[in-house]
Amino acid sequence: MKLLILHASAGGGHRRAAEALAAAALERGADVVVRDTLDFVPPLYRRTYAGGYLALVRTMPELWGYLYAHSDRFAQAP
Repeated sequence: MKLLILHASAGGGHRRAAEALAAAALERGADVVVRDTLDFVPPLYRRTYAGGYLALVRTMPELWGYLYAHSDRFAQAP
């Protein structure tokens, strides 16, 4: 089985989660590739995305919590 695991390097949690999934898949014999999606975007976008995420989490954690908690309703198909 081949497995591609994508993450965004804004903060450290996404990368660590991707690495944990990769380790579990490797133990089961999968061919695993882990990639940071922000490696494939222009540098300005990468800095803006990562910096914006970190600034939001640090300065307005309540807003980030609200957005995170309510994001599932937008992702679910009608």
